[in-house]
Amino acid sequence: MKKEYITKNLTKQEFKCRCGKPNCDAPEMDFDFVFRLQKLRDLFGVPIRILSGARCHEHNAAVGGVKTSLHLVGKAADIAYPDGFTSMEMIRLGEQSGMGGIGIAKSFVHYDSGPKGRRWVY
Repeated sequence: MKKEYITKNLTKQEFKCRCGKPNCDAPEMDFDFVFRLQKLRDLFGVPIRILSGARCHEHNAAVGGVKTSLHLVGKAADIAYPDGFTSMEMIRLGEQSGMGGIGIAKSFVHYDSGPKGRRWVY
């Protein structure tokens, strides 16, 4: 399958809902949000691995997502820590790239385009 790029480094396929259902009703990703992720990737200087992008309601519930999750409208993504990056660097670079919400977990960081300054730990 040919990769369909949204930005210079990020593909549409990376953001698809992980429910695996052929009739999944997850939204397309918001372009402005994906543009912020591209800025973040540029700041990292290395590839990023999207663990979760858009989600349908069923998959969001299955993974414990909140009912108002921005994944449900294509304005959030969870990414794996790139090798060698600390949580503080992930927060700082997320802020520089214009992310609103930043949630820190042991194995991933949640970024979204919600109100600026929201920070939390899973």
